Amino acid sequence: MLPILIATDAIAVIVHATNPVEGLSSDMLRDIFAGRMSRWSSVGGLDLPIHVVSREEGSGTRSSFDELVMGGTSVTSSAVVQDSNGSILETVASDPQAVGYVSFGLVDLRVKALAVDGVKPGPASARDGTYGIVRPFLFVTREQPTGIVKEFVDFVVSERGQSILEDNGLIRAR
Repeated sequence: MLPILIATDAIAVIVHATNPVEGLSSDMLRDIFAGRMSRWSSVGGLDLPIHVVSREEGSGTRSSFDELVMGGTSVTSSAVVQDSNGSILETVASDPQAVGYVSFGLVDLRVKALAVDGVKPGPASARDGTYGIVRPFLFVTREQPTGIVKEFVDFVVSERGQSILEDNGLIRAR
């Protein structure tokens, strides 16, 4: 199998834009999503309950979050489960007590992306490895691509292809 990196995606932990919390440690994040930490006051916020919002099992974003953040710990059964990054964004944008995670490219002014372990998500921190919640987007082939497959792969990794991926919220592979 031959993996070909076409882009990366920083998974941003988001809260409502008015939430005073600016960042969390990995341990805090894991404890919040596991349901062991349930009040914003325990992480420097207001004395209100935390509403955890997560993707459904089987989602690529959820699988990456589970691997990179949860480390074998289960997401709390009290989490509101959504079927898309867009649904998580809308839920968090409409609930000042919510916390969720989405692809960085979806973050807008209605939500705030939190720093994790002191590092904000973004293209530079994803590329240099300082932001730790990053997943690769790959093409995987059985052998070195040839013909039309090679032409397609070459286009995707070209300046034009990378620009299209970037315009759609992903981080360039090069």
